[in-house]
Amino acid sequence: MSDFPQADDSLGLMTRFFVEDVNNHRFRYHLLRLQAMAGLTEQDVEELGELGRLVFQNGQTPNQAADQAAKIAGRPDASPLAITIAGIVQGSARGMGPDAAPNIERVLMGTLIGAYLSTGDIPNHDGPTLASLGAIAGAAAMAVGAFTMDTISRIPPSEYLTTSD
Repeated sequence: MSDFPQADDSLGLMTRFFVEDVNNHRFRYHLLRLQAMAGLTEQDVEELGELGRLVFQNGQTPNQAADQAAKIAGRPDASPLAITIAGIVQGSARGMGPDAAPNIERVLMGTLIGAYLSTGDIPNHDGPTLASLGAIAGAAAMAVGAFTMDTISRIPPSEYLTTSD
């Protein structure tokens, strides 16, 4: 039996939370939700809010965002999730290689989506740790998702889906 028997229910609930917060038109609502669900501190919320502002304002020249991310990641009392999000954004600001150059805004939103989806009612698992792992997975999916789907679209399905070399 799965360790996550209600995964589909958790996915639905967390997805609804995320959509609700997007519909509120404030980045801050994502952070407040993660404060309640995954242990972000008040200072994390403020500093990640500034990181979000810098990412969306300076996505093409992410030096200021990278500096803000380094500030968060270097703060001794930052929560594990804040450190994870900051580290991912900082790494994305440096780039991930020419074949999978990330859109830093998408990567940041991927960390939030992944964290949300990892904080559902999963028994016997540490919520903040799962949120950090989810943030990593969400960022990775957003960073390479468009590249992956674009590449796949240029390959005949029969070739891509074959199970032999």
